Amino acid sequence: MSEITCDSLYPLFTSIPGRYAKALIYMGIKYDCIKEFEQNFNTLISFIYKNTARTKNNIIYILQKYIYKYYNKFFANFIIVLIKNKKLNLLQNIQYIFHKALLKIRGDREVVVESAFCLNNLEQENINNLISKLFKEKIIVKYEIDKNIFTGIKIHSGDLLLDASGRGIIQQLSSSLRKL
Repeated sequence: MSEITCDSLYPLFTSIPGRYAKALIYMGIKYDCIKEFEQNFNTLISFIYKNTARTKNNIIYILQKYIYKYYNKFFANFIIVLIKNKKLNLLQNIQYIFHKALLKIRGDREVVVESAFCLNNLEQENINNLISKLFKEKIIVKYEIDKNIFTGIKIHSGDLLLDASGRGIIQQLSSSLRKL
């Protein structure tokens, strides 16, 4: 893994969630448990958002009682610090910054492909090949379904958006017609 002091990471770490994410990354590297932290984040975020009917205090109680049983001890300590500092509401932002920083550290690029329906393996393979020609970094492709785009696909990564969706084409046509 490349050095964390990289200037390109500095903007990620300037906010409060960014500073928490940075601390977690340093700890994960020091104790060689970054992958475990990623898994812990995913399961914890999933637990919290699947239990929306529970009160915040109830979720905090459950976390305090069971976190050391199901999560890495360093990650568990981190979550307890968030709870004690009344910063658990920052968890999703911390996880987002943690994820983005790890992509940069690893030299990876995340690309999201949206389509109106589930793409088959051949379609995904063709799209993966096209995307790998566009970028130098190692590509991590996520496929999502968005029925609002009607047909076609949207590919986005960072500031780049390639919109070949039916909705995008209709919006471009509409915009062009308004200019006439």
